[in-house]
Amino acid sequence: MLLIAMTLGLVIAGGPAPVVPQGAPPPPVYVVAPPPVGEPPRGTWMRVSGGLAIGVGSLLAVSALVCFATTDALARDDLRGRETLKLTAFGLGLGALAHLGAGVPLLVIGKQRKRRHEEWSRRVTLRPRIAGGVQGFRVGLILRF
Repeated sequence: MLLIAMTLGLVIAGGPAPVVPQGAPPPPVYVVAPPPVGEPPRGTWMRVSGGLAIGVGSLLAVSALVCFATTDALARDDLRGRETLKLTAFGLGLGALAHLGAGVPLLVIGKQRKRRHEEWSRRVTLRPRIAGGVQGFRVGLILRF
């Protein structure tokens, strides 16, 4: 600014412009979401899907063991059949590990959510209720004593 004033031949009253210190920018402000008003999740579908994944994984594990055990029952000169059964058992075993690896955490987290929901339902005495039936939707309140 002073350079421009000198070039144009202007006189600035009050002296040079104040120097503004350039420091670090202020820290960002994070908005925290308010806690949910309604009931916590029940975890029903997590428990159901975890149980199904564990069931499918155990069936895959049993079939992988059966497939691997039958490789000894083949004739010694049937190398192609042995390799096919070994690769099939390996693939089934990987599928079993994937299903069990996904099913166990789903089941555990679903049970934790169920426990939290049960604790919440013991504390809350008045809950809104929406139910569907043959005659349509009904709205009401559940009161616990």
